[in-house]
Amino acid sequence: MIYDNLVADTPNASPYVVELPAPPRGVINRFTVKQTSGALGGYTYAVYNRQEAAAGSADTYDAAVHQVVDLQTVAGAASTSQLFQKSYSYSNQDTQDDRGMPTSKLYLTITGGSGKDFDIGYTITGPSLT
Repeated sequence: MIYDNLVADTPNASPYVVELPAPPRGVINRFTVKQTSGALGGYTYAVYNRQEAAAGSADTYDAAVHQVVDLQTVAGAASTSQLFQKSYSYSNQDTQDDRGMPTSKLYLTITGGSGKDFDIGYTITGPSLT
């Protein structure tokens, strides 16, 4: 089981992509995003298993195919999104070397988060057999 906490600073880019350390495959059981600074204005986020899909390169990679956690919308007055008891299975689709070994990363995209800081917590079990 992997449990990790990260801090994401979204200076001015939107969407902003955060690399999440993760095993090459597994199951996301819990995922929390909490805004810790900046004006509450709402935001959306999703998690992808391929960097290009997270960055919005729809020409080459279909974001819907590589989306692991569905698009989540956090209302303007709220600061936290918590997903519990989920089973988001994934297998990383990026490669890192000539041998074709998968990277150990997932990619979180936050939109509407310019000038804000976020705490990100997640739990991954696995590896998944899917």
